[in-house]
Amino acid sequence: SNARSLPYAISQPPYTVVDGKMEPGKILYKVWKPTSSPEAYNYYLQRSLVAATFSIGAPTFTGGIAGNPLGVSVNISRTNAPSDKTSAVVAHMMIVENDVNGNKNVVRRMLPSPAGTRIENFLAATSGTSHTLQGTWKPSRSAPTNTYSLVVFVADEQTKEVYQAEIFPINQNVDARTSEKLVTMDA
Repeated sequence: SNARSLPYAISQPPYTVVDGKMEPGKILYKVWKPTSSPEAYNYYLQRSLVAATFSIGAPTFTGGIAGNPLGVSVNISRTNAPSDKTSAVVAHMMIVENDVNGNKNVVRRMLPSPAGTRIENFLAATSGTSHTLQGTWKPSRSAPTNTYSLVVFVADEQTKEVYQAEIFPINQNVDARTSEKLVTMDA
């Protein structure tokens, strides 16, 4: 529940929040179809045409086997898209399990914490300015390739508007549990 509650003060799913907010007096957008919610659908289409303010590079994964935690490193760059905003941004990395009994993208860990990484003056930065996010995760059980994915997103600290988001599969086996050694004693 920390994945929803800390950044967006959402305690119960399901409803949709667009750009980190919902207009006062508007209905909850449960279905994104032109016929059932034309206003929400049109807003979604308009927002999809806005140039991305940030670019999220492919992550680098290290470790994750033989008792070593999985290390994650992701580079976020400022694009040349214009922005008149000056607030800080918060970057988040989440390890999600792709399928848990039919539930998709179940959050297992937010890296380095549920609060994310605050980046001051990133909206005012020049094109090409970058910031590297890093974190580690030690899963409680081993898992085969493609069981987990990494979700990365950058949001405005004040308005909660999400500027860019990406999801990357973790294409490796993950087994960071410490292996137990069998010890026998002769009597």
